[in-house]
Amino acid sequence: MTAALVFAHLKLHFENSELVREVAKDLVYEGLDLKHRTDALQLRIFADQMTREELVDGRVDYLVSDSPLLLNAYYSGSEDLKKLAKKHLRGKELHFWLGKDPSHHENAGRVHSLQESKKIDQEMKTYLEECGIKLIEVTEPIETRGQWITQYVLKKLDIA
Repeated sequence: MTAALVFAHLKLHFENSELVREVAKDLVYEGLDLKHRTDALQLRIFADQMTREELVDGRVDYLVSDSPLLLNAYYSGSEDLKKLAKKHLRGKELHFWLGKDPSHHENAGRVHSLQESKKIDQEMKTYLEECGIKLIEVTEPIETRGQWITQYVLKKLDIA
């Protein structure tokens, strides 16, 4: 939800941006069991997500995604995908860490419970930090996160 809000706010500021949807969520809606992923399925998810990003990379000023490649590499556990995802980084990215809000846990398109998601979040945060990703922690209430992130981005780039 927050990625969509950030994208919408950027568009409202007439910024050249695009939202890259999460491949894994589309597959859940197709009925695939992602809780028990095979290596082949994880590779497909990674490749499809990378393709979606590469379609717009260099064509927009802002690529907004709630499923960057390093998250896909985390789920695969593959060192090769981790290296490929890190190679895909340009160094200009801003990575926001959104804490879980138990009152707004959405089950649609998800395969993990709130408890499972919290455990994964802790592991994922450590993983991203070990990959050298500087996380910008967002503590804003869920209702204002999109606007807060957009203002942060625009101020960081002296656009607002």
